[in-house]
Amino acid sequence: MERLKNAHYHQYSALIHDRTGIHIAENKRQLLETRLGRLLYRKRIESPEAYLRILENPANKLEFQEFVDAMTTNTTEFFRENHHFEFLQREADRWMADNPRIRREREIRIWSAGCSTGQEAVTLRMLMEDLFGDEIRVILLATDISQKVLRKAVSGFYSDQEAEGIPKAYLSRHFLRVAGGWQLEPAILGDIRYRHFNLMEPFPFRKGFDMIFCRNVMIYFDLETQQSLITKFYNALPSGGLFFIGHSESLINKRHHFRHLGPSLYQR
Repeated sequence: MERLKNAHYHQYSALIHDRTGIHIAENKRQLLETRLGRLLYRKRIESPEAYLRILENPANKLEFQEFVDAMTTNTTEFFRENHHFEFLQREADRWMADNPRIRREREIRIWSAGCSTGQEAVTLRMLMEDLFGDEIRVILLATDISQKVLRKAVSGFYSDQEAEGIPKAYLSRHFLRVAGGWQLEPAILGDIRYRHFNLMEPFPFRKGFDMIFCRNVMIYFDLETQQSLITKFYNALPSGGLFFIGHSESLINKRHHFRHLGPSLYQR
């Protein structure tokens, strides 16, 4: 595919931003062009203009979802940015005292927002098993805008390379060795609710969450979208609830009421 005309680049950028919040900056233009070119070739669509007309039609939801799947970047691993999980283990008495609902109702509600292929959610579920066993019920929601990564997450299968970050104790306890990799045991996989969700939509949750992990997701949004999301996340947490972001992200230049607890870790 030839280099996108400026007008088409701005139209594609505006379309994906308006519907998903994702901001494709000028320095990501080549990435957009490369991924778009692959789509056009595979679908045998004659031009960027023709594909744009297809995507702009609200009736073509599946086509737009395929476009989103192609445009989103999904990077994750087990126990990524491990200081967050170490905090949860080390300071369990502290954060549970700050949020007494957990012990009172014997239930903890966690949201992995932008879960990609599920490694973060699986890590959290295994960690909660270690901390609480059967004492406290764990409700773990994992969402992503990409249907492609969710299909992999739901499978519970991870290659040898993907499983490298799993400590041996967790690997032997919760995974079964299969051809080409590792299969997550049903007891853990079945406790994670994977759902397709666009963070730009109103949050439909009747109950809030005791923890929200949204790590290395907001880097793909512009400042205005980040600000809106931070407010929505704050409102979805109870007093004492925890909010985790990626190490490359910060709330320093944002308006918020969170209390800073540590590197990329905040509390309502």
